Amino acid sequence: MVAASSLTALRAMSAARSAGPSTIAAASRFISTSSPVAAKKKTKAKVPVKVQNPDALPVDEAIRILRALEVANPASAFSLEVLATPKPGSSFRGRVSLPIDPRKEADTIVVFVEQDTPAAKAALEAGAHYAGNEDLYPKILSGEIVPTKCLATSGVLPSVTRNLARFLGPKGLMPAAKRGTVADGDELGELVRNMAGTVEWKTDKWGYIRAPVARMSFGAPSISENVRAFVDSIKEASFNATSMDSAHTRVSRSAGIIHVRLETTHGPSIELNDVL
Repeated sequence: MVAASSLTALRAMSAARSAGPSTIAAASRFISTSSPVAAKKKTKAKVPVKVQNPDALPVDEAIRILRALEVANPASAFSLEVLATPKPGSSFRGRVSLPIDPRKEADTIVVFVEQDTPAAKAALEAGAHYAGNEDLYPKILSGEIVPTKCLATSGVLPSVTRNLARFLGPKGLMPAAKRGTVADGDELGELVRNMAGTVEWKTDKWGYIRAPVARMSFGAPSISENVRAFVDSIKEASFNATSMDSAHTRVSRSAGIIHVRLETTHGPSIELNDVL
């Protein structure tokens, strides 16, 4: 179906044919078309760029200000927000043992292992709270045991996957080799010891990492120490992820970190300028 304006222009051209080519050319200027003139160029997703923030503060000063603003909320906690982008579209995770554990409740570590074996005994001696296999399934599903960290041996992993994947998976607790939560032999006991008292972190799909690092009752030096330990853990993981693609380029330890902000439960967030 031809638009009315186009039909009028075509009639004008037809009537102008007898007047010569110059008139036809003039009439053709008024013909409209619905065809696209040029395809739109695809734009690449923008990668965050590190920009120096003039309002950023040293960590000790940020702690002092945030604590003063939370004077009426002694139960508040300090948290970190880190924007880390080792490379576009990538994500990474890590684990850190903070000098002072900021969590109110200790971990409950469950190790899925063949029952009544030396490996089960070694896991308990290393610090696991529960070590077993099928005997633990109903207790976990019923809520009698509420694990915060789960490990497994490769031998029982298929059974754990069949029976508990739908329950543990959404909670981020399902043991997996790529997460470093599956081990055998002497490595199992060492893994349990390394997991005890550690805080796990990972980037979300936008590259942000958020985690509590201290409680309001901690002294300022302890808060600062926890902040630096947490950031150092991210710097190390970010450096490893970035240097994989930069084998022949000198890479800074903080190359993949855009900013670090300290905040409290009810207070604002303050960007830090002395932790990278």
